[in-house]
Amino acid sequence: MPFFSIIIPIYNVENYLKECLDSAVFQTFRDIEIICINDGSSDKSGEIAKEYAEKDSRILLIHQENQGPSIARNNALKIAQGKYIIFLDSDDYIEKNLCEKLYEILQNHPVDVLLMDFFHHTKNNKIYKLRNTFYILQPNKIFSSNEALEVMMKYYKKHDLFITTIAHFVVKNQFIKDHCISFDPDVFYYEDILFCTNIFLKAQTIYNSDIRAYYYVLTPNSIMRGKYNQQKLIKSANSYYYIAKILKEQSLQEVTILKKNLLEKESKTAVHKLLSPLRKLKYHKDLHFNATDLYKLNHHYSKIKRININHPVFYQYIHPLVVSMKYGIITGKNLARRVYAIFFNHYPHL
Repeated sequence: MPFFSIIIPIYNVENYLKECLDSAVFQTFRDIEIICINDGSSDKSGEIAKEYAEKDSRILLIHQENQGPSIARNNALKIAQGKYIIFLDSDDYIEKNLCEKLYEILQNHPVDVLLMDFFHHTKNNKIYKLRNTFYILQPNKIFSSNEALEVMMKYYKKHDLFITTIAHFVVKNQFIKDHCISFDPDVFYYEDILFCTNIFLKAQTIYNSDIRAYYYVLTPNSIMRGKYNQQKLIKSANSYYYIAKILKEQSLQEVTILKKNLLEKESKTAVHKLLSPLRKLKYHKDLHFNATDLYKLNHHYSKIKRININHPVFYQYIHPLVVSMKYGIITGKNLARRVYAIFFNHYPHL
């Protein structure tokens, strides 16, 4: 049984895949398996993955029809043998000593979940550190989910909050299986929000490391960063709606107040996020929700949010911060924020 299973879903990344696979294959820690799921690529990605699999017996390559990253990762999880799971996107790469660093920690602290940081690698080859959702937690310390949430909920009280992304998470395989956690196939975009949230809430032990050895490559033509046409906007809005709905349903079933509040907050964040594509789409016929469905989520929407839901075309145009920044009234930013909060009982997060 290998210590790590590195799961790599692959879809049309021929220009990035070799760097990704090299970073996994040449790890200084060798006790790994690499599970590649070719999700119906129409370019040379499948051929590249096949070449690597033929040269390295640790690589298990599976070809499937295009079904999206959720099903691809779920199929990989079903066959993963490693003690811990590392999720690596096929247009990203990792430092060659990442697994060695992780192993040193997990040998001494066999936690359910280990959190790590990552770098952003831009299309201009600029690399910079990213402050992730968990940066407020003390590094190199073990938390329970309740302990971590108590700190995070205080800090994010007036801001949007999602427990994400999957690149931050190294998860014990048996823990995933024991709790039957998987990616929701009905969520086409942002699928790791639900997965990461469930992992985070169910974990008994979470180690917040200071490791930063994952490079999140901002590829211009990826699923998430390519040009947003109407179909992408529709998938984005629908995905956020399903996320909001599922998180709301989970909040109603949750008995722990702290976890209930987190799920409620994430659900409201998803509603806030869907307003951006909704502004361009209005209530398009291909959307799986309407204004009534958003009100059925029973969130206590501010006055401005209700205007945005009923008339999405006005989203961002009657926002005082947007107005002040658009016309260069930078000195009025803080004043605009206070006025906005007083009148609409809502603190915008930009």
